[in-house]
Amino acid sequence: MGNRKHPFRTGNFYHIFNRGVEKRLIFMDASHYQEFLERLAFYQQERQPIKFSKSGFYFEERHEPFRFEIIAYALMPNHFHLLIQALSDEGVPKSLAQFLNSYTKYFNTRHLRVGPLFQGVYQSVYIESDEQLIQEFRYILLNPYTAKLEDRFGDYPWTSYREIGSPNTTLTNPEIILQFFNNDFQTITPFLTDYASYARELNEIKHLTID
Repeated sequence: MGNRKHPFRTGNFYHIFNRGVEKRLIFMDASHYQEFLERLAFYQQERQPIKFSKSGFYFEERHEPFRFEIIAYALMPNHFHLLIQALSDEGVPKSLAQFLNSYTKYFNTRHLRVGPLFQGVYQSVYIESDEQLIQEFRYILLNPYTAKLEDRFGDYPWTSYREIGSPNTTLTNPEIILQFFNNDFQTITPFLTDYASYARELNEIKHLTID
């Protein structure tokens, strides 16, 4: 999983993730999660005429061109996962760096702290096939369930699951995944839930092994 083994290329898909330094919490309450998502949407844009803090921006107002599409996300208390498609070669790392730096400044200002919030540079995994893409999609959306942050899949509010079949403006582009399911949202849920219990068992075994 070397971070730059595969540079960003237009049209390719990537799993982006990172966690808090020393495994610390990076989200303390609902407002932190919302700030993270709004800043992600802001820096997704190709053009950012002013800083986020001065923009009065919220993601329904974002406009193309984008530097990347957001396919899925899961925000966990001490880490995050993003599944993206690059829409430019050079713009993606620039946007991600700006975005994470912006959120760090917000977090540090609010909590009167200094220093890095995240554990080094974000990690990126290059998606090499359609099969890997939908497996990474499932892994990301099941993260809260496997970590026992929800008792029933879909209840956790800080993933993109609820956006897949939503008629409203959303942060993610569900069409990219829906094409693998005959554009039928109803077939995605079983694809996720049928694997949920097994994924949780694997996660428990992993923690037992580490302990």
